[in-house]
Amino acid sequence: MEYARRFAAEGMDLVLISRTKEKLEKVKTELKSQYRVKVLAIAADFTQTDIYDRIEKELHGLDIGILVNNVGMNQSHSGLYLSVPNR
Repeated sequence: MEYARRFAAEGMDLVLISRTKEKLEKVKTELKSQYRVKVLAIAADFTQTDIYDRIEKELHGLDIGILVNNVGMNQSHSGLYLSVPNR
């Protein structure tokens, strides 16, 4: 949320993607009201694999300048990460 506030304070339009539509709408309303920027809110659960086509369609035609990837995913195969040799 802090990234979104900072970007909005600089006058940047935003696309917010998160799992909970209600929370997204609350943040969207707050940012639009406080900073007078455009905000697109997309509800998507990144534990699902069928979300990417819909996200792509919603983003179609937008000029995306910065991506902040903050998707918190629990790696179910963390043992694999530990077995990767250091380079």
